[in-house]
Amino acid sequence: MPLRRLRFFNNNHWLRFRATSHRNFLFTGMQVFIIIGIVGFVLAAIFNGTFVSGDRQRANFYSETKEDRHARGKATDWLMLGSVISFGIAALIYWLS
Repeated sequence: MPLRRLRFFNNNHWLRFRATSHRNFLFTGMQVFIIIGIVGFVLAAIFNGTFVSGDRQRANFYSETKEDRHARGKATDWLMLGSVISFGIAALIYWLS
């Protein structure tokens, strides 16, 4: 595959990179699924209340109803499931490439 040259604007160094190929496309798809998994994981942790202190978590527990806790837990479960599936697809793309 032919190599192209790209010049940085800030210095005189040259960077060589390969032209886009099928393998690069698969790697980009893997990155997309990893990013989706990370975002889902962080959102699940936020909905779960992982990033709050113990005092805040106790106050949230006593100030919300059982239905609210159930809905928050359900959202957390779905986000975690989506994250695990996304990480699994990324691993499958890596394994098949």
